[in-house]
Amino acid sequence: VTSIGKCAFKNKENLKSVNLPSGIKEIGESAFDHCKNLELTELPNTITKISAFAFHFCEKLKLTKLPDDVTEIGEHAFDICLHLELTELPNAITKIPDYAFCNCPNLKLTKLPDNVTKIGNTAFQHCHSLQLTKLPDNVEIDDCAFRGCTNLQLTELPKDIKIIPNYAFDDCHSLQLTKLPDNVTTIGHDAFQGCKNLKLTKLPDNVTTIGSDAFKNCTNLKLTKLPDNVTAIGAYAFSRCINLELTELPKDIKIIPKYAFQYCPNLKLAKLPDGVTKIGAYAFECCPNLKLTKLPDGITKIDQGAFQDCNSLQLTKLPDGVTEIGFKAFHNTNIESINIPESVIKLDEHAFETKSIKEIRLSNTFPWNADTTKYVCGCYSDQVQLVKINAEAEKELEIPSLLKVTDVNKLKNSIGKNFIRKNTKNLFYDPTNQFIFKCIGNAKLTLVT
Repeated sequence: VTSIGKCAFKNKENLKSVNLPSGIKEIGESAFDHCKNLELTELPNTITKISAFAFHFCEKLKLTKLPDDVTEIGEHAFDICLHLELTELPNAITKIPDYAFCNCPNLKLTKLPDNVTKIGNTAFQHCHSLQLTKLPDNVEIDDCAFRGCTNLQLTELPKDIKIIPNYAFDDCHSLQLTKLPDNVTTIGHDAFQGCKNLKLTKLPDNVTTIGSDAFKNCTNLKLTKLPDNVTAIGAYAFSRCINLELTELPKDIKIIPKYAFQYCPNLKLAKLPDGVTKIGAYAFECCPNLKLTKLPDGITKIDQGAFQDCNSLQLTKLPDGVTEIGFKAFHNTNIESINIPESVIKLDEHAFETKSIKEIRLSNTFPWNADTTKYVCGCYSDQVQLVKINAEAEKELEIPSLLKVTDVNKLKNSIGKNFIRKNTKNLFYDPTNQFIFKCIGNAKLTLVT
Protein backbone atom coordinates (compact mmCIF):
# COMPACT_ATOMS: atom_id res chain seq x y z
CA VAL A 1 0.00 0.00 0.00
CA THR A 2 1.47 3.33 -1.08
CA SER A 3 -1.50 5.60 -0.57
CA ILE A 4 -4.78 5.99 1.27
CA GLY A 5 -7.34 6.50 -1.49
CA LYS A 6 -9.76 9.35 -2.04
CA CYS A 7 -12.58 9.40 0.52
CA ALA A 8 -11.36 6.06 1.92
CA PHE A 9 -12.66 6.73 5.45
CA LYS A 10 -14.73 9.85 4.85
CA ASN A 11 -17.48 10.47 7.39
CA LYS A 12 -16.48 7.50 9.57
CA GLU A 13 -17.30 9.44 12.68
CA ASN A 14 -16.80 6.49 15.02
CA LEU A 15 -13.28 5.78 13.76
CA LYS A 16 -10.90 6.41 16.67
CA SER A 17 -7.63 4.89 15.48
CA VAL A 18 -6.01 3.54 12.36
CA ASN A 19 -2.70 1.78 11.75
CA LEU A 20 -0.99 3.36 8.75
CA PRO A 21 1.78 1.06 7.44
CA SER A 22 5.25 2.30 6.65
CA GLY A 23 5.76 2.86 2.96
CA ILE A 24 2.68 5.01 2.44
CA LYS A 25 3.56 8.09 0.38
CA GLU A 26 0.21 9.85 0.01
CA ILE A 27 -2.91 10.55 2.03
CA GLY A 28 -5.58 10.96 -0.66
CA GLU A 29 -8.19 13.67 -1.02
CA SER A 30 -10.78 13.59 1.80
CA ALA A 31 -9.31 10.28 2.99
CA PHE A 32 -10.26 10.97 6.61
CA ASP A 33 -12.62 13.89 6.07
CA HIS A 34 -15.07 14.28 8.99
CA CYS A 35 -13.53 11.52 11.07
CA LYS A 36 -14.33 13.55 14.14
CA ASN A 37 -13.04 11.05 16.69
CA LEU A 38 -9.81 10.03 14.98
CA GLU A 39 -6.93 10.41 17.45
CA LEU A 40 -3.84 9.87 15.31
CA THR A 41 -0.67 11.11 17.00
CA GLU A 42 1.86 10.40 14.22
CA LEU A 43 2.15 9.65 10.50
CA PRO A 44 4.60 7.29 8.72
CA ASN A 45 7.91 9.00 7.80
CA THR A 46 7.50 7.90 4.18
CA ILE A 47 4.59 10.24 3.45
CA THR A 48 5.37 13.03 0.95
CA LYS A 49 1.88 14.33 0.13
CA ILE A 50 -1.16 15.17 2.21
CA SER A 51 -3.99 15.91 -0.21
CA ALA A 52 -6.87 18.39 -0.03
CA PHE A 53 -9.36 17.75 2.79
CA ALA A 54 -7.27 14.77 3.92
CA PHE A 55 -7.93 15.37 7.62
CA HIS A 56 -10.65 17.99 7.31
CA PHE A 57 -12.82 18.18 10.43
CA CYS A 58 -10.76 15.63 12.35
CA GLU A 59 -11.39 17.45 15.60
CA LYS A 60 -9.38 15.09 17.80
CA LEU A 61 -6.32 14.67 15.57
CA LYS A 62 -3.30 15.13 17.85
CA LEU A 63 -0.34 15.30 15.51
CA THR A 64 2.63 17.28 16.86
CA LYS A 65 4.88 16.72 13.85
CA LEU A 66 4.61 16.01 10.13
CA PRO A 67 7.03 13.70 8.31
CA ASP A 68 10.20 15.48 7.17
CA ASP A 69 9.73 14.46 3.52
CA VAL A 70 6.29 16.03 3.08
CA THR A 71 6.50 18.46 0.15
CA GLU A 72 2.83 19.17 -0.46
CA ILE A 73 -0.17 19.96 1.72
CA GLY A 74 -3.56 20.40 0.02
CA GLU A 75 -6.35 22.89 0.57
CA HIS A 76 -8.35 22.34 3.77
CA ALA A 77 -5.98 19.49 4.63
CA PHE A 78 -6.16 20.20 8.37
CA ASP A 79 -9.11 22.57 8.45
CA ILE A 80 -10.95 22.38 11.82
CA CYS A 81 -8.44 20.09 13.50
CA LEU A 82 -9.06 21.53 16.93
CA HIS A 83 -6.34 19.56 18.74
CA LEU A 84 -3.59 19.75 16.12
CA GLU A 85 -0.42 20.88 17.93
CA LEU A 86 2.25 21.13 15.25
CA THR A 87 5.26 23.20 16.31
CA GLU A 88 7.00 23.14 12.92
CA LEU A 89 6.45 22.30 9.27
CA PRO A 90 8.73 20.26 6.97
CA ASN A 91 11.43 22.37 5.30
CA ALA A 92 10.45 21.22 1.81
CA ILE A 93 7.04 22.92 2.00
CA THR A 94 6.84 25.87 -0.41
CA LYS A 95 3.15 26.70 -0.26
CA ILE A 96 0.53 26.88 2.47
CA PRO A 97 -2.68 26.54 0.44
CA ASP A 98 -6.13 27.95 1.08
CA TYR A 99 -7.66 26.91 4.43
CA ALA A 100 -4.80 24.47 5.04
CA PHE A 101 -4.77 25.07 8.82
CA CYS A 102 -7.89 27.16 9.23
CA ASN A 103 -9.50 26.86 12.67
CA CYS A 104 -6.65 25.01 14.32
CA PRO A 105 -6.66 26.90 17.64
CA ASN A 106 -3.84 24.81 19.15
CA LEU A 107 -1.41 25.08 16.24
CA LYS A 108 1.83 26.29 17.84
CA LEU A 109 4.10 27.15 14.92
CA THR A 110 6.78 29.71 15.78
CA LYS A 111 8.45 29.64 12.35
CA LEU A 112 7.61 28.83 8.74
CA PRO A 113 10.05 27.13 6.34
CA ASP A 114 12.28 29.65 4.55
CA ASN A 115 11.20 28.33 1.14
CA VAL A 116 7.51 29.17 1.58
CA THR A 117 6.51 31.63 -1.15
CA LYS A 118 2.74 31.62 -0.80
CA ILE A 119 0.31 31.67 2.13
CA GLY A 120 -3.16 31.09 0.75
CA ASN A 121 -6.56 32.49 1.48
CA THR A 122 -7.60 31.85 5.12
CA ALA A 123 -4.63 29.51 5.52
CA PHE A 124 -4.19 30.16 9.25
CA GLN A 125 -7.47 31.88 10.13
CA HIS A 126 -8.35 31.56 13.83
CA CYS A 127 -5.15 29.79 14.76
CA HIS A 128 -5.16 31.43 18.17
CA SER A 129 -1.92 29.83 19.39
CA LEU A 130 0.17 30.71 16.33
CA GLN A 131 3.17 32.71 17.55
CA LEU A 132 5.14 33.57 14.43
CA THR A 133 7.52 36.50 14.85
CA LYS A 134 8.78 36.57 11.26
CA LEU A 135 7.62 35.52 7.78
CA PRO A 136 9.81 34.13 4.97
CA ASP A 137 11.46 36.88 2.91
CA ASN A 138 9.80 36.12 -0.43
CA VAL A 139 6.34 35.16 0.72
CA GLU A 140 3.06 36.32 -0.82
CA ILE A 141 0.01 36.59 1.44
CA ASP A 142 -3.65 36.14 0.42
CA ASP A 143 -6.86 37.43 1.96
CA CYS A 144 -7.62 36.37 5.54
CA ALA A 145 -4.29 34.55 5.81
CA PHE A 146 -3.84 35.27 9.52
CA ARG A 147 -7.28 36.54 10.42
CA GLY A 148 -8.05 36.04 14.10
CA CYS A 149 -4.56 34.84 15.02
CA THR A 150 -4.70 36.59 18.36
CA ASN A 151 -1.17 35.61 19.47
CA LEU A 152 0.63 36.39 16.22
CA GLN A 153 3.66 38.50 17.19
CA LEU A 154 5.14 39.67 13.91
CA THR A 155 7.37 42.72 14.25
CA GLU A 156 8.00 43.17 10.53
CA LEU A 157 6.69 42.07 7.12
CA PRO A 158 8.71 40.95 4.07
CA LYS A 159 10.14 43.94 2.22
CA ASP A 160 8.71 43.03 -1.21
CA ILE A 161 5.06 42.99 -0.17
CA LYS A 162 3.07 45.55 -2.17
CA ILE A 163 -0.46 44.78 -1.05
CA ILE A 164 -1.72 44.07 2.45
CA PRO A 165 -4.68 41.86 1.52
CA ASN A 166 -8.22 42.08 2.84
CA TYR A 167 -8.56 40.73 6.40
CA ALA A 168 -4.91 39.62 6.29
CA PHE A 169 -4.28 40.47 9.96
CA ASP A 170 -7.81 41.17 11.12
CA ASP A 171 -8.11 40.81 14.92
CA CYS A 172 -4.45 39.95 15.41
CA HIS A 173 -4.40 41.57 18.86
CA SER A 174 -0.73 40.85 19.56
CA LEU A 175 0.66 42.10 16.25
CA GLN A 176 3.45 44.56 17.03
CA LEU A 177 4.46 46.02 13.68
CA THR A 178 6.15 49.42 13.94
CA LYS A 179 6.44 49.96 10.18
CA LEU A 180 5.20 48.57 6.87
CA PRO A 181 7.39 47.72 3.86
CA ASP A 182 8.26 50.71 1.67
CA ASN A 183 6.75 49.05 -1.42
CA VAL A 184 3.23 48.81 -0.02
CA THR A 185 0.70 50.65 -2.22
CA THR A 186 -2.60 49.22 -1.02
CA ILE A 187 -3.93 48.38 2.42
CA GLY A 188 -6.98 46.17 1.95
CA HIS A 189 -10.23 46.37 3.80
CA ASP A 190 -10.09 45.06 7.38
CA ALA A 191 -6.38 44.42 6.88
CA PHE A 192 -5.45 45.41 10.46
CA GLN A 193 -8.89 45.76 12.04
CA GLY A 194 -8.70 45.22 15.80
CA CYS A 195 -4.89 45.11 15.98
CA LYS A 196 -4.79 46.84 19.34
CA ASN A 197 -1.00 46.70 19.71
CA LEU A 198 -0.18 48.01 16.25
CA LYS A 199 2.04 51.03 16.85
CA LEU A 200 2.62 52.44 13.40
CA THR A 201 3.64 56.11 13.38
CA LYS A 202 4.01 56.36 9.61
CA LEU A 203 2.66 54.68 6.47
CA PRO A 204 4.81 54.10 3.36
CA ASP A 205 4.92 57.01 0.92
CA ASN A 206 3.71 54.76 -1.92
CA VAL A 207 0.35 53.99 -0.31
CA THR A 208 -2.54 55.20 -2.49
CA THR A 209 -5.51 53.27 -1.11
CA ILE A 210 -6.64 52.53 2.45
CA GLY A 211 -9.59 50.13 2.44
CA SER A 212 -12.69 50.15 4.60
CA ASP A 213 -12.14 49.10 8.23
CA ALA A 214 -8.41 48.88 7.46
CA PHE A 215 -7.32 50.20 10.87
CA LYS A 216 -10.61 50.14 12.75
CA ASN A 217 -10.11 49.66 16.50
CA CYS A 218 -6.33 50.02 16.27
CA THR A 219 -6.25 51.86 19.56
CA ASN A 220 -2.46 52.38 19.65
CA LEU A 221 -2.11 53.68 16.11
CA LYS A 222 -0.33 57.05 16.35
CA LEU A 223 -0.20 58.37 12.82
CA THR A 224 0.18 62.14 12.51
CA LYS A 225 0.11 62.23 8.72
CA LEU A 226 -1.11 60.10 5.81
CA PRO A 227 0.97 59.70 2.63
CA ASP A 228 0.47 62.46 0.07
CA ASN A 229 -0.34 59.86 -2.61
CA VAL A 230 -3.44 58.54 -0.84
CA THR A 231 -6.50 59.18 -3.00
CA ALA A 232 -9.08 56.96 -1.34
CA ILE A 233 -9.98 56.10 2.25
CA GLY A 234 -12.67 53.50 2.92
CA ALA A 235 -15.59 53.55 5.33
CA TYR A 236 -14.61 52.95 8.98
CA ALA A 237 -10.95 53.07 7.91
CA PHE A 238 -9.78 54.70 11.16
CA SER A 239 -12.90 54.33 13.29
CA ARG A 240 -12.12 54.19 17.02
CA CYS A 241 -8.41 54.86 16.58
CA ILE A 242 -8.32 56.76 19.83
CA ASN A 243 -4.65 57.81 19.55
CA LEU A 244 -4.77 58.94 15.92
CA GLU A 245 -3.34 62.47 15.75
CA LEU A 246 -3.72 63.48 12.12
CA THR A 247 -3.42 67.23 11.53
CA GLU A 248 -4.14 67.11 7.80
CA LEU A 249 -5.47 64.82 5.07
CA PRO A 250 -3.98 64.16 1.60
CA LYS A 251 -4.94 66.83 -0.94
CA ASP A 252 -6.46 64.40 -3.46
CA ILE A 253 -9.10 63.00 -1.12
CA LYS A 254 -12.54 63.70 -2.61
CA ILE A 255 -14.87 61.89 -0.22
CA ILE A 256 -14.70 61.41 3.54
CA PRO A 257 -16.68 58.16 3.74
CA LYS A 258 -19.05 57.06 6.46
CA TYR A 259 -17.54 56.43 9.90
CA ALA A 260 -14.04 57.06 8.50
CA PHE A 261 -12.80 58.85 11.64
CA GLN A 262 -15.58 58.06 14.08
CA TYR A 263 -14.48 58.17 17.74
CA CYS A 264 -11.01 59.57 17.08
CA PRO A 265 -10.78 61.89 20.11
CA ASN A 266 -7.23 63.07 19.29
CA LEU A 267 -7.89 63.90 15.64
CA LYS A 268 -6.66 67.48 15.16
CA LEU A 269 -7.55 68.42 11.61
CA ALA A 270 -7.56 72.17 11.08
CA LYS A 271 -8.95 71.95 7.55
CA LEU A 272 -10.20 69.46 4.97
CA PRO A 273 -8.75 69.07 1.46
CA ASP A 274 -10.12 71.61 -1.01
CA GLY A 275 -11.40 68.87 -3.32
CA VAL A 276 -13.72 67.21 -0.82
CA THR A 277 -17.30 67.04 -2.13
CA LYS A 278 -19.01 64.78 0.40
CA ILE A 279 -18.76 64.02 4.10
CA GLY A 280 -20.32 60.64 4.83
CA ALA A 281 -22.54 59.52 7.68
CA TYR A 282 -20.87 59.83 11.10
CA ALA A 283 -17.54 60.46 9.39
CA PHE A 284 -16.25 62.57 12.30
CA GLU A 285 -18.67 61.56 15.05
CA CYS A 286 -17.18 62.07 18.52
CA CYS A 287 -14.03 63.90 17.44
CA PRO A 288 -13.96 66.46 20.27
CA ASN A 289 -10.67 68.07 19.16
CA LEU A 290 -11.80 68.75 15.61
CA LYS A 291 -11.62 72.55 15.26
CA LEU A 292 -12.63 73.17 11.67
CA THR A 293 -13.52 76.80 11.00
CA LYS A 294 -14.41 76.31 7.36
CA LEU A 295 -15.53 73.54 5.00
CA PRO A 296 -14.30 73.22 1.40
CA ASP A 297 -16.29 75.21 -1.16
CA GLY A 298 -16.99 72.12 -3.27
CA ILE A 299 -18.92 70.20 -0.62
CA THR A 300 -22.45 69.34 -1.70
CA LYS A 301 -23.53 66.78 0.89
CA ILE A 302 -23.05 66.54 4.65
CA ASP A 303 -24.56 63.22 5.64
CA GLN A 304 -26.29 62.22 8.86
CA GLY A 305 -24.27 62.51 12.05
CA ALA A 306 -21.23 63.70 10.09
CA PHE A 307 -20.05 66.03 12.88
CA GLN A 308 -22.17 64.74 15.75
CA ASP A 309 -20.54 65.34 19.15
CA CYS A 310 -17.71 67.41 17.67
CA ASN A 311 -17.98 69.98 20.42
CA SER A 312 -14.94 72.05 19.37
CA LEU A 313 -16.25 72.67 15.86
CA GLN A 314 -16.02 76.38 15.01
CA LEU A 315 -18.07 76.68 11.84
CA THR A 316 -20.21 79.77 11.28
CA LYS A 317 -21.03 79.27 7.62
CA LEU A 318 -21.65 76.40 5.23
CA PRO A 319 -20.37 76.44 1.62
CA ASP A 320 -22.75 77.93 -0.94
CA GLY A 321 -22.97 74.69 -2.92
CA VAL A 322 -24.26 72.47 -0.12
CA THR A 323 -27.51 70.79 -1.14
CA GLU A 324 -28.07 68.23 1.65
CA ILE A 325 -27.59 68.34 5.42
CA GLY A 326 -28.41 65.03 7.06
CA PHE A 327 -30.09 63.88 10.26
CA LYS A 328 -28.16 65.12 13.32
CA ALA A 329 -25.33 66.26 11.06
CA PHE A 330 -24.24 68.88 13.61
CA HIS A 331 -25.93 67.42 16.68
CA ASN A 332 -24.27 68.35 19.98
CA THR A 333 -21.58 70.57 18.48
CA ASN A 334 -20.44 73.99 19.71
CA ILE A 335 -22.05 75.97 16.89
CA GLU A 336 -23.74 79.17 18.06
CA SER A 337 -24.60 80.76 14.74
CA ILE A 338 -24.75 79.16 11.31
CA ASN A 339 -25.42 80.47 7.83
CA ILE A 340 -27.50 78.08 5.71
CA PRO A 341 -26.98 78.75 1.97
CA GLU A 342 -29.76 79.05 -0.61
CA SER A 343 -28.44 75.91 -2.34
CA VAL A 344 -29.76 73.63 0.42
CA ILE A 345 -32.70 71.56 -0.80
CA LYS A 346 -32.74 68.94 1.94
CA LEU A 347 -32.36 69.70 5.63
CA ASP A 348 -33.05 66.72 7.88
CA GLU A 349 -34.42 66.43 11.39
CA HIS A 350 -32.26 67.60 14.33
CA ALA A 351 -29.49 68.70 11.96
CA PHE A 352 -28.57 71.54 14.33
CA GLU A 353 -29.90 70.20 17.61
CA THR A 354 -27.17 71.51 19.86
CA LYS A 355 -27.28 73.32 23.18
CA SER A 356 -25.12 76.21 21.95
CA ILE A 357 -27.23 77.15 18.92
CA LYS A 358 -28.59 80.69 19.16
CA GLU A 359 -28.98 81.87 15.62
CA ILE A 360 -29.74 80.50 12.17
CA ARG A 361 -29.14 82.77 9.22
CA LEU A 362 -30.79 81.96 5.91
CA SER A 363 -32.23 83.43 2.76
CA ASN A 364 -35.73 84.86 2.83
CA THR A 365 -36.54 82.48 -0.03
CA PHE A 366 -35.80 79.48 2.16
CA PRO A 367 -39.10 77.82 3.22
CA TRP A 368 -39.05 78.09 7.00
CA ASN A 369 -41.47 78.49 9.87
CA ALA A 370 -41.68 77.74 13.58
CA ASP A 371 -42.26 74.06 12.91
CA THR A 372 -39.11 73.99 10.79
CA THR A 373 -37.10 75.41 13.66
CA LYS A 374 -38.34 72.69 15.97
CA TYR A 375 -37.69 70.05 13.32
CA VAL A 376 -34.11 71.20 12.75
CA CYS A 377 -33.10 72.32 16.24
CA GLY A 378 -35.15 69.88 18.32
CA CYS A 379 -35.38 70.61 22.02
CA TYR A 380 -33.34 73.82 21.63
CA SER A 381 -35.68 75.45 19.12
CA ASP A 382 -37.11 77.98 21.61
CA GLN A 383 -33.73 79.70 22.01
CA VAL A 384 -33.03 80.06 18.30
CA GLN A 385 -33.30 83.40 16.53
CA LEU A 386 -33.94 83.25 12.79
CA VAL A 387 -32.24 85.88 10.65
CA LYS A 388 -33.26 86.23 7.05
CA ILE A 389 -30.53 87.55 4.76
CA ASN A 390 -30.27 88.77 1.18
CA ALA A 391 -33.96 89.70 1.28
CA GLU A 392 -35.48 91.44 -1.70
CA ALA A 393 -38.13 92.91 0.62
CA GLU A 394 -40.76 93.18 -2.08
CA LYS A 395 -43.41 92.60 0.54
CA GLU A 396 -43.62 92.69 4.28
CA LEU A 397 -44.02 89.26 5.84
CA GLU A 398 -45.42 88.36 9.20
CA ILE A 399 -42.79 88.93 11.86
CA PRO A 400 -42.27 86.05 14.34
CA SER A 401 -42.38 87.28 17.91
CA LEU A 402 -38.92 85.86 18.48
CA LEU A 403 -37.47 88.50 16.14
CA LYS A 404 -38.80 91.67 17.79
CA VAL A 405 -36.28 94.46 18.10
CA THR A 406 -35.41 95.26 21.72
CA ASP A 407 -32.95 98.14 21.41
CA VAL A 408 -34.85 100.45 19.08
CA ASN A 409 -32.88 103.60 19.88
CA LYS A 410 -29.56 102.01 19.14
CA LEU A 411 -30.79 100.77 15.81
CA LYS A 412 -32.51 104.09 15.01
CA ASN A 413 -29.24 105.98 15.44
CA SER A 414 -27.62 103.77 12.81
CA ILE A 415 -29.90 104.88 10.02
CA GLY A 416 -28.04 106.93 7.46
CA LYS A 417 -24.70 105.72 8.81
CA ASN A 418 -24.55 101.93 8.71
CA PHE A 419 -27.88 101.23 7.04
CA ILE A 420 -28.59 101.14 3.32
CA ARG A 421 -32.01 102.10 2.03
CA LYS A 422 -33.45 99.22 0.01
CA ASN A 423 -36.45 100.78 -1.75
CA THR A 424 -39.29 103.29 -1.42
CA LYS A 425 -41.05 101.23 1.24
CA ASN A 426 -38.79 102.57 3.98
CA LEU A 427 -36.84 99.31 4.22
CA PHE A 428 -33.24 99.53 5.39
CA TYR A 429 -30.41 96.97 5.27
CA ASP A 430 -27.75 96.60 7.94
CA PRO A 431 -24.64 95.30 6.05
CA THR A 432 -22.82 94.45 9.27
CA ASN A 433 -25.42 92.14 10.77
CA GLN A 434 -27.42 91.54 7.59
CA PHE A 435 -30.71 92.55 9.21
CA ILE A 436 -33.54 94.28 7.36
CA PHE A 437 -35.56 96.95 9.18
CA LYS A 438 -38.66 98.91 8.33
CA CYS A 439 -38.82 102.48 9.50
CA ILE A 440 -42.32 103.49 10.72
CA GLY A 441 -42.64 107.22 11.20
CA ASN A 442 -39.59 108.94 12.64
CA ALA A 443 -38.93 106.93 15.76
CA LYS A 444 -39.97 103.29 15.42
CA LEU A 445 -37.97 100.46 13.83
CA THR A 446 -39.35 97.01 13.23
CA LEU A 447 -37.26 94.02 12.18
CA VAL A 448 -38.80 92.29 9.18
CA THR A 449 -38.04 89.13 7.21
